[in-house]
Amino acid sequence: MKIVFVCTGNICRSAMAEAIMRKKEPNLDVSSCGTWAYEGDTASKKAILAAAEKGADLSNHKSRRADSEILWDADLILTMTKEHKTALEAIIPNTEKRLYTICEFADGSNEDISDPYGKSVEEYLECADELEILIEKIIEKVKNKSIV
Repeated sequence: MKIVFVCTGNICRSAMAEAIMRKKEPNLDVSSCGTWAYEGDTASKKAILAAAEKGADLSNHKSRRADSEILWDADLILTMTKEHKTALEAIIPNTEKRLYTICEFADGSNEDISDPYGKSVEEYLECADELEILIEKIIEKVKNKSIV
């Protein structure tokens, strides 16, 4: 199963989600990208620190911009916000059964993951904590094959 996490710049939230999931479930094919990412940017220093607190490594991360090739190839696309989801629906129509916000898929909530970019290390750590909880729920769903 190929899972893609999506945020805006692919240097904080989606990058941390990818790294945390890869650490927790190395057998899944996980990647990330951003709706407005600059190709090849490194993860933010605070995201690298927050991921490291979860035992995940972002030191070699390079950002990618979301495009139809990355998205069509994915079995499950998880965005950080409803806005990201809407943007992707314009790029790849007919994805109702594989495109969700991370909160919508993990626990059925209508919440967004707040962007820690430019904020304190504590806010990055809170974001990583929130992502870790959601990722554990996602892994459980994937393992139980209780996805779409």
